[in-house]
Amino acid sequence: MLELARGQLRWLSAAARASSLFAMPCDGDILVAASLTLPEHDLLLRPGTTVPQCTGRLSPGWQVKHGLVVAEAPVRLPTGEKLGSIAAVIAVRQPSGAVSEAVARTARILSAALVH
Repeated sequence: MLELARGQLRWLSAAARASSLFAMPCDGDILVAASLTLPEHDLLLRPGTTVPQCTGRLSPGWQVKHGLVVAEAPVRLPTGEKLGSIAAVIAVRQPSGAVSEAVARTARILSAALVH
């Protein structure tokens, strides 16, 4: 799964011109399982880092504190249960529809891969 996610993160980072990550819930926080980051996000989003969450998403307070905006979409198991999230992380500005669609596309690809 992580290898597939890494390939998709490369595509998402290029499409969104942003840092990208695959994250999973972990002990009440969100664990960055894989990421491809812009240099300015490297320390915040390195694999193994935990980030505060709010209802299963990266905390809006954390985003504001670090001057980031995150576009997220769930990655789901064949049962429909949420495995984690795929996200594009950009400096403060609203993600364009293209960024949000790129994130959603990546999440659909990863979710579909879990069926096989």
